[in-house]
Amino acid sequence: MFAIASISVIVVACSKSESAPPTPPVTPPAQAPALNTVTTPNGFVGGRKNTVLTFKGANFGTDTSKIVVTVNGKRCALSSVDSSVITAIIPANCGTGNVVLTVDGKVFNGPVFNYEYSYTITSITNGLSGFEDGPLATAKWDEIINIVTDKNNNIYTSGFNQPSIRMIKADLSSVTSFAGDRTVGDQNGQGVAAKFGRVYSLSIDNDNNIYFADATANKIKKIDKQGIVTTFVASPISNSQAARVDKLGNVYVVSNQAFAKYNAAGVLEWTIKSHGTGNKDGDSSVVSFYSIPATSVIVDENGENLYFTTINYNSQGFPAQIKKLNLKTLTTTTLAGVENQAGSTDGPAANATFKVTCGLALDKNGGLYIGDSFNDKIRYLKDGTVSTLIGAGGLGDVDGDISVAKIYNPQCLTVNSAGDLIISCYQSNEFNQKLKRLVID
Repeated sequence: MFAIASISVIVVACSKSESAPPTPPVTPPAQAPALNTVTTPNGFVGGRKNTVLTFKGANFGTDTSKIVVTVNGKRCALSSVDSSVITAIIPANCGTGNVVLTVDGKVFNGPVFNYEYSYTITSITNGLSGFEDGPLATAKWDEIINIVTDKNNNIYTSGFNQPSIRMIKADLSSVTSFAGDRTVGDQNGQGVAAKFGRVYSLSIDNDNNIYFADATANKIKKIDKQGIVTTFVASPISNSQAARVDKLGNVYVVSNQAFAKYNAAGVLEWTIKSHGTGNKDGDSSVVSFYSIPATSVIVDENGENLYFTTINYNSQGFPAQIKKLNLKTLTTTTLAGVENQAGSTDGPAANATFKVTCGLALDKNGGLYIGDSFNDKIRYLKDGTVSTLIGAGGLGDVDGDISVAKIYNPQCLTVNSAGDLIISCYQSNEFNQKLKRLVID
């Protein structure tokens, strides 16, 4: 009896032990990511391209597919990631805007990053004198009077004494002769089979057709994308030196002291002539101005305003002024420059001084680049203030950041679709002709 009872107890005990479930391990709750600080190397949130943003916090994780950094809506490349520190790189052309960090769907709105643009100038051509097509590294120019870029960022240059138009490919690999055989004439045709006279300026429409004033024949010529040269119109004003086209196809013809407008069909709509030589703003019935350099006339793409410079060649130092012709009211106003006072003074536009301005170009922000030729500078006009962008360090040929860059005698300016400023420079003794590019990013 005792033995049986003992076995029964063991069986019952074993049965109770097998039915008890194991105690599950305790899993701590997931900790949410947290952002504490956002900094840059200089101690505040601001800087140029490639500035490193540092995010410090907790529980970021290391899965880069779940981490996104943007500034002003533009994505930044991640440099390093760990649980408590994230670093990211500011992209070029970022612009000023909010810093936003997203970690696994959680959004952290950071401070405003104040973007500082970089301005770097480089040489496109080598400055060798002569005439040679082919690889850009060895190509030569006798002269470059004017430049223009198409939508694809190909660059076109014009000659004067040896009239021709040449094209530099957008990738800066090679140069070809696009139109004209370098001899003066008046013969339409394709490519180098065409002849024309002296070319002061080039302009391009939305379809990449080039317009220019043939100063010798006093005609406005057009070159299509295949290089076929035709006569657009015979100019109604003598000594036509420039033709500018807006996005609607209207063509504005400029001589030394007169303007004319043709519509896209080649119909003359109006002419404006200076009432004497001088400096009088106002409508077309009273306006007067000094000599207009052909390379310093531009029209905005909407055909609302025509910008030009006037130079008093009879005054000491050749002082210049920057003017605007409203194409709706045909009223001229002075934007910058002091009459009969040459110099290189920056500051309020009404007090700024210039010395022979040979090139103008508009940027995408409404600012106006000014080629201040005899001061060997590029000036900039925006919001009523003139500043020196390139050349504050004096005369020379130095590439690099604009704090050290130097140029010779800027002749013509144009802005390509990327926002780069292309500059033609001339220095007869050391560099016959040279193209420069100012990259802003």
